[in-house]
Amino acid sequence: MRRRYTVKQTVALVATLVLGTLALSASAAGPASTTRISVSSAGQQGDRDSYAAGMSADGRYVLFNSQARNLVVGDTNDRNDVFLADRQTGAVQRVSVRSGGGQAKPGPDPFGGSYAGGLSSNARYVVFSSDSPNLVSHDTNRASDVFVFDRTRNITARVSVGARGRQANGPSGGPAISANGRYVAFSSLASNLVRGDSNKQTDIFVRDLRTHRTIRVSVTSRGGQARCNEGCESTEPALSANGRYVAFQSSATNLVRGDTNRLGD
Repeated sequence: MRRRYTVKQTVALVATLVLGTLALSASAAGPASTTRISVSSAGQQGDRDSYAAGMSADGRYVLFNSQARNLVVGDTNDRNDVFLADRQTGAVQRVSVRSGGGQAKPGPDPFGGSYAGGLSSNARYVVFSSDSPNLVSHDTNRASDVFVFDRTRNITARVSVGARGRQANGPSGGPAISANGRYVAFSSLASNLVRGDSNKQTDIFVRDLRTHRTIRVSVTSRGGQARCNEGCESTEPALSANGRYVAFQSSATNLVRGDTNRLGD
């Protein structure tokens, strides 16, 4: 699986505050305004594309990808990075970093880099994918992996691993994190994250950051793995706030009975 997240057109990254939506009164929402988020802490606009925003539950923090080299000091890796903007203070932080803040080194893919997946409701935890080999120790698989950055502890950990931290033997990406920050879902072509993975297809996995357990969730109600006559990719996971429920798309034909449309569902 090689999923590359790029843009074909330059677009300004903005956060819009909408006046009087749903139960919010006009006085609570305040005047409508649009703010550009993809700027440095000093307000300097980015010198390259920025895109793909995510937001914390209270709207204070905005997560985005950027190829810009001037949003933070010391950005010299010439790769896409992941940034978090604090709308309250104006501070911009690069979060696709190794523990302690060191920047990601370029990986084997000349068009690779780090790509945002999501953030917990309080913005403490940020998940992203990256082909950088130096974000954690012993990353030797030369493939894209999924990572979580703990902003409070300033620690980066690899999520796309199996039992006892065994690294994936295939690329992983497209992460999502539960609102409580405990569970991370991601897609992976690796066959060694769980036992019995022999379908040679991209599957969806969930990692419990508390118990350090990884399970495969793109399965039938009885735990059977996804199958079909041709490529059966399962991708684009989403998690409920507490991580109990996982939604994903799949072209597999055996996940439920009566699936005969031979299309992605």
